[in-house]
Amino acid sequence: MLDWKVLLKENRDYRNLDNEIIFEKNDRRNSFKCDFDQICYWSSLRRLQDKAQVFPLEEGDFSRTRLTHSIEVMSVAQSLGDYLVDIIINKERKKVSDEHIEPLKDRLKILQNQLTNNPKNSNLILKIEKLQNEVAAKISFYSRDNFLRWIDLELYNSIKNIPLILQSASLIHDLGNPPFGHISETVISDWFVHNLNDPRYYKFVYSNFKIEGETLCIKTNGESMTLADKMTEEQQDDLRHFDGNAELLRIVSKLQNLSPKTIKHCVKISYPTLATTIKYPDAYVEQRHKLFPKSFSSKKRNYFLSEKDLYDDIQRNLELNGNRHPLAYLLEAADDIAYLTSDLEDALTKGLVSKDELVRYLRMANKSDFNSLVDEKILSEIPVYSPEGANLDKILMAIDGFSQDTNVNNSNKRVCLRIKGHLIASCKEEMTRSYDNIMTSNYPYSLLERCKSSILSVVIRGILKKHVYYSPAIVAKKAEGVTAINKLLTNLIRAVISVNDDQSLENKDNEYFIYKKLISNNFLELNEIRLKSLNKKDIFYNLILLVVDYISGMTDSFALKVSKLF
Repeated sequence: MLDWKVLLKENRDYRNLDNEIIFEKNDRRNSFKCDFDQICYWSSLRRLQDKAQVFPLEEGDFSRTRLTHSIEVMSVAQSLGDYLVDIIINKERKKVSDEHIEPLKDRLKILQNQLTNNPKNSNLILKIEKLQNEVAAKISFYSRDNFLRWIDLELYNSIKNIPLILQSASLIHDLGNPPFGHISETVISDWFVHNLNDPRYYKFVYSNFKIEGETLCIKTNGESMTLADKMTEEQQDDLRHFDGNAELLRIVSKLQNLSPKTIKHCVKISYPTLATTIKYPDAYVEQRHKLFPKSFSSKKRNYFLSEKDLYDDIQRNLELNGNRHPLAYLLEAADDIAYLTSDLEDALTKGLVSKDELVRYLRMANKSDFNSLVDEKILSEIPVYSPEGANLDKILMAIDGFSQDTNVNNSNKRVCLRIKGHLIASCKEEMTRSYDNIMTSNYPYSLLERCKSSILSVVIRGILKKHVYYSPAIVAKKAEGVTAINKLLTNLIRAVISVNDDQSLENKDNEYFIYKKLISNNFLELNEIRLKSLNKKDIFYNLILLVVDYISGMTDSFALKVSKLF
């Protein structure tokens, strides 16, 4: 059973800090407030305002960005966090009630049964009255209103931080996503799949190299040298399976630097906040993959090899044993609810989905006729749902009522707010029902896919995939992004390797210019400091991660601008 007092310990990574005091002695904030205050001033958070949520490279200012999405996630997550605090308090209240009140009630029943057989026994009557008063007093003392008088104060001082932890985790949960949306994660992975073993991207000085067509072949002892030759299989695997979740841990732990000359002042976020953002820890992925082998989310990466020590520290300090932190369920639910409802609102406002189409889909879903709405691929990504009636009557009635509103945008917003409220309420109910399973690490699902309204999320996701995510306008914009990411990877990796490798080709002028003028000085300084402490076998891996970090942190417009220089 997971323990909240351990799960919410105010630990953070103090390695490389030389035991320095991070905060002033008179600072009254706890670690979680410090987390939130630091995050609000991060440059990586600011850059989310120019990363699209769905509609990349928009000229207008209506559509949501990653920053506005993160704020909306924060709103939902805080609501779920407040509810979780209530669940924990009620659980504790029941525990003390069972210990202090139930035995008195049992004794009272025995006395009342005795009185039934001997109704004129005045002594028995007095005992019953006294016991009834004692039970009433105990019930009053252990009421929800008096919880601060009986609850374990150490526990309460921990759980009261849950909403604040979720606020911080919500703000940073998308920091690892590269520009142009999730498609760029696939583009980055594919680039390494196709190029790690291509000799054009690792150029040695040897007299016996020759150009055959457009391919540069470098041979030593009859063997072509490639980037893959300079890395371990595990390091190559990281690059071939790039994931924004893993990149997030790198950004938070290594790239938010406070001092340009040393890495010892890297920002240190508390372990509970970091653990809340880790969606798919090892044991969770293993369980989920056994249950749903076709599910994409069962194969996602949690951390890169470069952050394995930090990940292990988090797991050990919070005693997670390879499982999810319970707050990760809430962040995941908040993220899904926020993006489903906001993307639907944007789609309705842009006319990509009509209100009549939405009503038709929901009516079919209300009859559990969802197989005709979404294809098998979508169903396999959301493998658990409730087919026994979605109970969407209230939402359908609300949409009919809102349709009378002459302000279309206002009507769309009200529809999506009603759907959001419905999903939040359903997730709260599921949280209550599955609390014990979550706390015993026996819940390899998401709250949204197991709640009674899971069919609603399935239908909305199906609508968005069919009418929005693959619409011609968005596909055309994303195609620009795909081209830009490929060009950036090709040119920046070649430059970084050339400048930092003594054995690369002697003519480095062009690569040196790209390296020094296009890559952020902060990234270069961090890289130069870090390279001094690395083993030779880790140098190439970290050089390439430097490029991936830099590209991942770019905004949509900046990535497009830099790519056009090549």
